[in-house]
Amino acid sequence: MVCLLMTRSIAASEQFWNDLPEDLRADLQLVVSPLLQIVPVAFDADWSKYRGVVFSSANGVIQALEHPTRLDAFCVGARTTEIATQHGWRATCAGQTAGQLVQTLLCDDGVTGPLVHLHGQHTRGDIAGQLMNNGIRCDHYVVYDQILQPLTADARTSLSNNKRHIVPLFSPRTAQQFAYECETAENIFFIAMSEAVAEPLKSLDYMELQISQAPDAASMAELVRNAADRLA
Repeated sequence: MVCLLMTRSIAASEQFWNDLPEDLRADLQLVVSPLLQIVPVAFDADWSKYRGVVFSSANGVIQALEHPTRLDAFCVGARTTEIATQHGWRATCAGQTAGQLVQTLLCDDGVTGPLVHLHGQHTRGDIAGQLMNNGIRCDHYVVYDQILQPLTADARTSLSNNKRHIVPLFSPRTAQQFAYECETAENIFFIAMSEAVAEPLKSLDYMELQISQAPDAASMAELVRNAADRLA
């Protein structure tokens, strides 16, 4: 049986798995090996200063749960928007990437700021800086860290058994960590969310590497289906 090796958090990996069609899950064996550990970072924002909040990941939403204020929330991606809505924010999906979110906010005359971006220690796109450079006040706080983790023993065993694996990777940092941790990729069908995610994998001797047409879970899931059909 082909293995689907997920490297996101346990919750995010299980969400991706459960969103796959039942017939596809029946043809795959799930292996979960998170390559990042999310560690909260204390922050003290004066919420009374802001008209809105920017969430570029679901982790930012989770770290803001203890703060009672709920503002307009401008989010990257449907999943982050869904989680923000579930927790009481007036959430809008403003794009699938940081760049798309910035352009959406700059083109919306109703967005004047000040805003606050809650993000991880390792982030891409400099959302606050881009908004500030274009006239929208945006503060930012690191609210969680992402600590690199090794592949689990179960993942290493699975990879060493000559089984064929589909490995979706969602960020350049986890792709780089996987490339570092992976001893052999001959039986791996990689699926990368973007060109930037694919780049660290290109030094490996893999079976195949495909890049998602859009940076979202639905497009990644479609490629998982295609890969499973090809490896059947």
